[in-house]
Amino acid sequence: MAREQMQLRFRFRSMDDRSTVQLLQAFLEGLTQHNEIWFHENPDVPCCLSHADVRYVDPMLCGGPGFCQEVLSASELLDEGVGTCADMSAYVAGWIRANLGQPASVVLEQQFDHYNRPIKHAWHAYVISNGMRYDPSEEVKAGLCRCPSGAW
Repeated sequence: MAREQMQLRFRFRSMDDRSTVQLLQAFLEGLTQHNEIWFHENPDVPCCLSHADVRYVDPMLCGGPGFCQEVLSASELLDEGVGTCADMSAYVAGWIRANLGQPASVVLEQQFDHYNRPIKHAWHAYVISNGMRYDPSEEVKAGLCRCPSGAW
């Protein structure tokens, strides 16, 4: 069966950063749930993105004139071999839920400049599961693998 790719392009305007973060959190939860279903159907896929030869790309440095973000599902992330912190975090959170049956959520964290001032619309995604923080993009950049329960 051929895979269909759906492209959604949208811009949204928000009154404040709080509602923007809520929208992004809801979107990442939906992507995590989608990935969880895919992992149930593909149980032999590794948790560790370093072992899958996936590289990190900063969405602010993608080469375009402005911010760009192509959000990838787990299967597309593996196929493309490159993703952002959001893609990677939704991947790992979905993997944890599907393979370990543990709760896992993607969390967005405000980014700050060198003067400790918030950078407008700059967020970093990571995973929280059972009180532990997993940062898949940082692990990929460092060539590390720190999956829960010693998983590969």
